[in-house]
Amino acid sequence: MPWKETWEEKAIRKRSSLVDLIPKEWRLPESILKSLPKDSTVIPSQCGILSELDLEITEIDDIDELARRISICFKDQFNIKGVETTMGYVGYLGDILEYNSILVDCVLSLGAVVYVKTTVPQTLMLAETRSNLLGVTVNPRNRELSCGGSSGGEGSLVALKGSICGFGTDIGGSVRTPAAVNGIYGLRPTEGRFPYGLVKNSLERQESVSSVVGPITRSLANVRTILKAIMEAKPWLVDPKVHNIRWREDMFQESQAAKLSFGVIRFDHHVHLSPPVQRAIDMAVTAL
Repeated sequence: MPWKETWEEKAIRKRSSLVDLIPKEWRLPESILKSLPKDSTVIPSQCGILSELDLEITEIDDIDELARRISICFKDQFNIKGVETTMGYVGYLGDILEYNSILVDCVLSLGAVVYVKTTVPQTLMLAETRSNLLGVTVNPRNRELSCGGSSGGEGSLVALKGSICGFGTDIGGSVRTPAAVNGIYGLRPTEGRFPYGLVKNSLERQESVSSVVGPITRSLANVRTILKAIMEAKPWLVDPKVHNIRWREDMFQESQAAKLSFGVIRFDHHVHLSPPVQRAIDMAVTAL
């Protein structure tokens, strides 16, 4: 019987190929890899790889302060020409795409640099990020904790300052959960505001509860900047499911002056919150 590569061997080969893509001079020294700190956010400033200019750029959280093209990351659900979109499935290895998702083309047209795709849980249906293909992605602020999911790789990389912003997708918290647990900002926009065309999915044609694209970033101001930039690119001209609604600065400014009201549900009479979650809600209520 001819030899056939197992799924485990395929996964190992994929992980090895990803490492090979990183120039040796950009890789962390073995001394750091052998004793990674629990809080990995200190690594960029302490690894000795980045120049002073690199560090200066890395520490900038506000897109408007960057007088240069910005680097964008995408969840491994968006199609990018020339690479695979695996969504954590070993079975999608080798399926090289010949086209971009519409949002990818949109950000490229705005001058951004798309340089990496980030990890997801297999099927996209988990609030943590692990797969048979790439293993477990952890929280850079505390490597003993989860980075959330399903846009967990986005949350982890942005929190680590590997990118100033990125894009994930969200049905029931797949942008919001990674943003929350990694201490950054995320938004699940209204359906039809961001282009979702040519984005791969585990639940094709499931539209009863639609998934939407949302930004993940380290600054609340960036959320506005990203939304405005995408709307001004008129994505409805290429994706018919995007609403033809331009960015309305007057409405935005009006909303800033208004006092918002929030409803809080601490108990649904069926399931009690765990103490850490209850504490987080109390902190949010106090802050608001």
